[in-house]
Amino acid sequence: VVCAHLVVVLLLASVPLAEQIAPVPAHERSRSRPTQSGIVARVNGAPIQAAELDAALNTVIPLSSYHQNVKPEKLTEMRTQALDGLIDEELRYQEAVRLKIRATPAEIEEALARARKAYPNPEAFERARRASGATMPQLRASIARALMIQKAYERVVVSACKVTESDAALYYRQNTARFHMPEQMRVSLITIGVPASATPAEWKRARQKAEGVARQITAGAAFDA
Repeated sequence: VVCAHLVVVLLLASVPLAEQIAPVPAHERSRSRPTQSGIVARVNGAPIQAAELDAALNTVIPLSSYHQNVKPEKLTEMRTQALDGLIDEELRYQEAVRLKIRATPAEIEEALARARKAYPNPEAFERARRASGATMPQLRASIARALMIQKAYERVVVSACKVTESDAALYYRQNTARFHMPEQMRVSLITIGVPASATPAEWKRARQKAEGVARQITAGAAFDA
């Protein structure tokens, strides 16, 4: 579980730090050519390795229950979702590269410091890192990649979605009808219980009580008083 948490937070990748700080086209991000048998998908030529997919899947399914508690059809569904997530991440990264976005060493160290604070002490962080099999350069590389993706999102999406008060006021004036709520009514009942075997006198008293309650409500008394 600790290993999976580290992978989620830091997006582990085996990419040299220098390459991430000065990024190259995504299809060249690995110096060693991957074997065809280890590739599960390609995104604009960039390979996604089976090991990456397994790591992503393990963040959802702990290794202890990988082959024990998950039905085959569910595992296939989750594997597809994990692969979709990796493809989406790669597309975002490629867009960051296209936009020539960089992650500075200071930004990387700041993010790494925040990741360390997610653990109770430095020893716990180191245990998680060693359990994941990631080196510190690999952690810094994955952080740089995540920062690039975040910056690209902020530049392309967030910056285009800023709404000022004047924009909101103008939209309201132009779409006033959409904000009108039609008149609504809520019906509530107050019942006066009368046994089926009640005498006429008892029915009369119950009716008088009901009429008295109605007069009180009409005069402004709280319905639930």
